[in-house]
Amino acid sequence: MKIRNFVILAFVLVIMDACAPVYVPNVVNVPMFNNQHETHASFHGALSGTNAQIAYAVTNNIGVMVNACYENRFDDSSSYAKRKFVEFGVGYYKAFTKRKVVNTIKNICFSDSVIPDKTIYFLT
Repeated sequence: MKIRNFVILAFVLVIMDACAPVYVPNVVNVPMFNNQHETHASFHGALSGTNAQIAYAVTNNIGVMVNACYENRFDDSSSYAKRKFVEFGVGYYKAFTKRKVVNTIKNICFSDSVIPDKTIYFLT
C-alpha cells in the first residue's frame, strides 16, 4: 500500500512539473529601515534581467519602495524572452534596535511578459 501511494505521488509530481511555467524571479528588495529619511537603492543585472530598486523611509514607521525589471533576451531568431514590470509598495516598519527590525510591505505590480520558448533559460 505504501509503495502504491509513493508511485502515485511521484507520478502526480512529474505530471505537474511537466506543465509548470518557467519561474524566473527578480532580485528581492528588503529594505531594513531604522530611521526616517533613509534610502536603499540597488541595481542588478542577472539571469532575471536588469533590476532597479529604490526604497525610502518617509517617516519613522512608514516606507515606500519602487522595483522595476526589464529583460529582452535573444539567442537566435526563434528563441527570445521579453519581460518587464514595475512594482510599487508601501509598508510599516518598526526598529527595536539597529539589528532588530519588523517590516511589512504591501505591493502592487504591473507586468508584461512574452516567453514563447522556455528552453532559452536552460541553454544560457
